[in-house]
Amino acid sequence: MLESSIDLTQMALQAGEVDDIDTRVVVIADLPYGWDVGAMARLLRLADRGSDLGWAFVFAGSLDDNDSDPLVTTIADRTMMIPVTEEARAHDPWVGLPWSVAAERIDPTGVQARRIVATLSSDQPRSGANPNT
Repeated sequence: MLESSIDLTQMALQAGEVDDIDTRVVVIADLPYGWDVGAMARLLRLADRGSDLGWAFVFAGSLDDNDSDPLVTTIADRTMMIPVTEEARAHDPWVGLPWSVAAERIDPTGVQARRIVATLSSDQPRSGANPNT
């Protein structure tokens, strides 16, 4: 389905049918667990083609330091990686530098948590909503 969407977007751009394209975020979870070699190769092609269209591919997970699979390493290097543990290091493909994440914690009984819950449970559409208000 992603391949078809990328193909259609590329064809529409080439034909001059659209002036602007929507940015999309594709989240990849639990790589390489449960992914066969063929699926990982397609994912790498999608990430390469999609990035030209403004698609962001985000890898959520952690790689073993001992993981020497070149395909997995290449995917991790070409996608934005969000580590799932505070000790994990992420690789930023845009600047080529490693970084780490310190998750912000909020008080589950505090004002900010109540606003988030109220927003998520609201019947009103959330497109364009500002999470900081």
